[in-house]
Amino acid sequence: MYRSITPACFRVSDMKSHGFALVWALILSAILGLIAASLIQAAGIGSRSARGITQGAIIAVEQGNLFAYEQRLLEANSGMLLRGLDAPSQRGEVLASRLQAQADQWCDRDPDGRGAGRVRVYFTSRACGQALPSGLSIAPLRLNDSVMEAPFVLQAGRQIRRGTFRAQYGDAPASVYALLSQDDLSLGSNVQIDGDAHADGYLSISGPVVSGVLSSSNCAAVSPGCAGERRVSIGGVTRSAMDLLPSPARPSEMKGILSLGQSGETAGLFLPTLNGLTTSATRVVLGVLSSGEQSVRICTGSLCTDYIAPQSGDLTLSNGDVVIPGWTGVIGLSGSAVTVTPRVADDPSVVRPLSIISDEPVTIEGSLTYAQTSCAADVCNATGAQQFLSVQAPRITVRRETVRIHGVMISPQFVWSAPLTVFGSVIGTPRGNDLLKIQEDPRSQDGQAAPGVPRLRAQWRQAEVTVQP
Repeated sequence: MYRSITPACFRVSDMKSHGFALVWALILSAILGLIAASLIQAAGIGSRSARGITQGAIIAVEQGNLFAYEQRLLEANSGMLLRGLDAPSQRGEVLASRLQAQADQWCDRDPDGRGAGRVRVYFTSRACGQALPSGLSIAPLRLNDSVMEAPFVLQAGRQIRRGTFRAQYGDAPASVYALLSQDDLSLGSNVQIDGDAHADGYLSISGPVVSGVLSSSNCAAVSPGCAGERRVSIGGVTRSAMDLLPSPARPSEMKGILSLGQSGETAGLFLPTLNGLTTSATRVVLGVLSSGEQSVRICTGSLCTDYIAPQSGDLTLSNGDVVIPGWTGVIGLSGSAVTVTPRVADDPSVVRPLSIISDEPVTIEGSLTYAQTSCAADVCNATGAQQFLSVQAPRITVRRETVRIHGVMISPQFVWSAPLTVFGSVIGTPRGNDLLKIQEDPRSQDGQAAPGVPRLRAQWRQAEVTVQP
């Protein structure tokens, strides 16, 4: 009996323990099911969020790329836009409409394979047949003393960026450029330009510092209005404008603005008729007398003649005899090479408008500076309204003892052999391996210059594109 009862008791207890375990198994299974469902739901929500974030990032990148493309189009074609403009009128909307007509030629472009018609540059309220997005407007084009500032809007999807297209018009003096070259121009790290520079020939840059607009016409043969391909050699590699990185306007080797394809400048240079002193000389000595008058000594060998001139008015001999009434300040020299020196080293030497024009080479021996110009280190500021100097010759050589020149140097060959600062302009091709710093004379932007500085023909120039981030 005992043996038969015991197994039965054990079977009953086993059944109860197994049932209890089954209940817990079902509970645990339900809990795990809920957890799994929650995880799957959370994963779905996370997946949708990730897709949204990824999609938003892709859209932002696409819009950024389109903005960059539109900006590069403006920068690469800035010279072409200028050539398509008429002389400025009092109605700024006329120029804005002309700019818009040229920009609308880009409407059918498909920059990234996502469809044409998305490149929209607004200079007016409509671009590519489409009105500006609701609530947006463009400020009127501004004309001030022939300086144009044309606001524009770039559109990418629903996003916009604003910017300004700036240029100048007129028959400015050639010294409106800190450096202006008729020939091919190669600029290295030894050339530093505080102002604008332009080359009608092919431009090659390798590390120069240019704070303003560096433009090039790329003319194979210089003529008024000539403009070649919008290409430039950077570090020995020729690149088209659209290939320049990070942008055509500011490649990595440059500080200022790069504008390619501008109309030719030097073929249209002209010089007004001038009332000057014509003579032969081997030496010209410039100085400022204690009376504030200009002193000019002209020597041929050991024979010298002293002239005196106030800041404006007659040219007289030292005894007071009038040589040229109402003298313009022009000195025409011929027959032999000439050396130009200051009367007293390190003292001001120019106090009135002067231009030395020689048909033979000129050597500058010693610093030539304005009387009312203050300089700190290599930065100068002209405060006088009458002090201008220009020197024009087939070749200008600057001796090593010359530290600074105030004026406009006009020559196909401007040669220096020691660190030199020019406050004014170099009109020609600089040739030297030492440091050359050129700082523009801001008075040239107002049309002021020495009487012997040639003027440019009236046209649009110095295109500059700026886009807000």
